[in-house]
Amino acid sequence: MIAQMVIKLYSIGIISEPSGALGLAGLTKMKQLIKGKNVAVILTGANIDLTQLNQARDMNLISKGYKNCYLIELPNKKNVVYDLITKCFK
Repeated sequence: MIAQMVIKLYSIGIISEPSGALGLAGLTKMKQLIKGKNVAVILTGANIDLTQLNQARDMNLISKGYKNCYLIELPNKKNVVYDLITKCFK
């Protein structure tokens, strides 16, 4: 939810770090409790760069099931990547 909020804010021109978007992400889960009330949220963004924005985008896609992420540990030996690819795409 936090990664989704970082991406949503970025799409409207606001750059916010994940901890800065946390408050707004939390408020979206409390819509019924705050309906009709005046609410303020402080967004911060000093500790984020484009690499982290890409990570937030990827986390958002993974959480929605649009992207998969696999971690494969390979031994350090000759042709290991080639062998893996040829076995996967037989």
